[in-house]
Amino acid sequence: MKAKSISGKSTEEIQTALRTSMSDGYMPTLAIVFLTNIENAEALRTMLDNTGISIFGASTSKKFTELGLQGDNIVVLLLDLDPGYFKIILEEYKDSSPHEAARKTGAIGINAFKDPGFIITSSDARMSG
Repeated sequence: MKAKSISGKSTEEIQTALRTSMSDGYMPTLAIVFLTNIENAEALRTMLDNTGISIFGASTSKKFTELGLQGDNIVVLLLDLDPGYFKIILEEYKDSSPHEAARKTGAIGINAFKDPGFIITSSDARMSG
């Protein structure tokens, strides 16, 4: 697996950085996206979807890169991971207890992979991530 990180202040800067990162034949399959300005989310989703890159994202106030913490930039970690090695699930757990949400999430992982690992983000302040 090869990984590259890109960053920019706008979707246009991310698109330019993505093209540059792929100019050597690099073909990422997964993007882990961190952004502060949620208004950029839809444009980023469309751009990455159109490139065939799956997206895992989080809204954060600070982003970390190999250069340290960054503020308002959009930061994207690009991975050329075999799509058979990951699965992105979006679930609503607002009517579940944290225990029930964790049980359901674990069952999804065990059914998808022999020895799963999880990266989980929360978008609802009513249930701790």
